[in-house]
Amino acid sequence: MIKLINMFSPSKVLTCCLVFSVNLVHAQLLWKITGSQLQGTSYLFGTTGSLCKDEFFVPAKVTAAFRESAILCTEIDMSKPEDPKKLEPLLMIPQGDPSLHDGMDSIKFDELLRYFADSLSLDLIKLQWAKPLLAATIVITRGIPCKQAVSIEKEMIATAIREKKSIVALENITDQVKIYDSIPDMVEGEILLSRIRNINKGNETYFRSAHAYRRQDLNELEALYEASEAERPYRSLFLADRHIAWIPKMKAQLTKGTVFFAVAAAHLAGDKGLIQLLRNEGFTVEPLPD
Repeated sequence: MIKLINMFSPSKVLTCCLVFSVNLVHAQLLWKITGSQLQGTSYLFGTTGSLCKDEFFVPAKVTAAFRESAILCTEIDMSKPEDPKKLEPLLMIPQGDPSLHDGMDSIKFDELLRYFADSLSLDLIKLQWAKPLLAATIVITRGIPCKQAVSIEKEMIATAIREKKSIVALENITDQVKIYDSIPDMVEGEILLSRIRNINKGNETYFRSAHAYRRQDLNELEALYEASEAERPYRSLFLADRHIAWIPKMKAQLTKGTVFFAVAAAHLAGDKGLIQLLRNEGFTVEPLPD
């Protein structure tokens, strides 16, 4: 179990669940934040999960903006890995609650079993007392169509460490696990099953996503992510509710110096997205020209 927990990354699952909400006239991933109360220009950058090593690159304007920033702020601080032994209790179904096997339709559970056995060489029965979030992380991690995947956020954190930048986060893993604790385990099971049934579309979606990232095209990324029917009622948990919690933390960091915010691209757009919420707080948020 500890080996599987080492693969755990709720951010990967949250990114896959995010739903874009509105097209932007300037559909870029890099935005500058300015204001009379700020010491200098800060930046907001929309990331897109992990990319195959051959596909990975950082646009020159992103590199320049990052270099100018004193602080890197990500969704969670991956520079300080969580102890798997401390994570394990967070990921187990509470005693007395039904396991995924107990609560799910037997035909659907058998479908999950077959996928894990045939495609991942894992026995899902051994995970039945773990929360579905762990199984979902495994599916997403193994679903990247290459042996060497690169996380944009991890690369930025590594660079920040080398350049002795401050690293801060908007959430921690406990916060992200709590989001999924708000969703019934059986609903999570349905979400997991939906992902598996669409797994054949995974490579196509991945390569289109990588292409959109290369073009820095937020609208194209928007078209790729659509919540399953089971996920839609919980959309605010993944987006708006988190944004409300993040804005005070972002404002606090902006008063300390120049900040480079790197979050999943889905958090940027919409009336309740970070771009608009920062504007509501009096900041000027504009796309950074090439």
